[in-house]
Amino acid sequence: MSRHSARAARKVPPVSSKLNRLAKQFHVEYEDEDYGEYEHEDLANGFHAALHALSESPTFTHMMREVGRKPFKVIFDDTMEEYGAIEPDERVIYLSSHAKPEQLISTLAHEIRHAYQYATIMGTDRVDRLKRRDFTVWNMLLEADAASSEAQVLAEIQHTEIGPDAREAAKELPYYRTVHTAFERTVERDPASLKDGTAQLAAFKRYFRTNLVSIYKEGFAEYYKELRDEGIPADRNIPNTAAKQLGWHHSGGNYLDKDKVLSKRTGDSLRRNPIFFGGKKRKPGRNQRLVDPRRMALLMRNENDNPIPAFARPIRPKGHEGRSLRPF
Repeated sequence: MSRHSARAARKVPPVSSKLNRLAKQFHVEYEDEDYGEYEHEDLANGFHAALHALSESPTFTHMMREVGRKPFKVIFDDTMEEYGAIEPDERVIYLSSHAKPEQLISTLAHEIRHAYQYATIMGTDRVDRLKRRDFTVWNMLLEADAASSEAQVLAEIQHTEIGPDAREAAKELPYYRTVHTAFERTVERDPASLKDGTAQLAAFKRYFRTNLVSIYKEGFAEYYKELRDEGIPADRNIPNTAAKQLGWHHSGGNYLDKDKVLSKRTGDSLRRNPIFFGGKKRKPGRNQRLVDPRRMALLMRNENDNPIPAFARPIRPKGHEGRSLRPF
């Protein structure tokens, strides 16, 4: 069965009041409708199926309430190598036309989390004016938070028909698999961690022990150079409370406040990380490097031409005008 026929064969879920409210917050378009590979209706049905599952997640519906009432424009694009990207200020979400509904679930949870971050903590105009190290650290904290929130959302929809498939799809990338596994193992040990924020904290911590740190470091450096080339000044610093500010999960309150050691050390340790910013390697000791260079072997194996995977590169989807999207 072809990808097109498999998508068309999926049943459209029934409309509930929660789903109806969510659907009104998105306007689906198709970039390649006239000459593309898919029918607009098929893409809309796949998006609807993903939204149906997400409507069962308290975390996702909470984020949607907080990001404002103006609808997001959702643009499906055949040319995207990534599953998705977002322009928070313009409220535009780009999705790959080739992504299946179970893949769209984790992508939407991740991208809406970014919209929520910028709507509630610090806008893109302020982030873009940070100095280089603070810019990289802040964006890395946002990525770790989005990854841990994505795991939370997927755990909350496991009772839905598509939920288990969505979890497996999210773990296809080895870079994210360990983050989701850390979340799941925490829940297995203590089911209450699903509601008190402890599982999210475990996934958040685990993010900084993966090679995602090095991957995104390169992507953020590339995007940062574009900002400076456009003449945007870098004249602000992240306040000392930046790491604490990141912990705004609605379930369990501020989860970083519950781990004051983490909230104090996260930003500082990233700034000092020699792998993160270059410089001499530290000797092994109590303060281990956040990224083990040996982990990079997996990344480099199939990325000789471009060491930055597609999902971590700034992208300019077909039809997009102006600056590339930040590497989300």
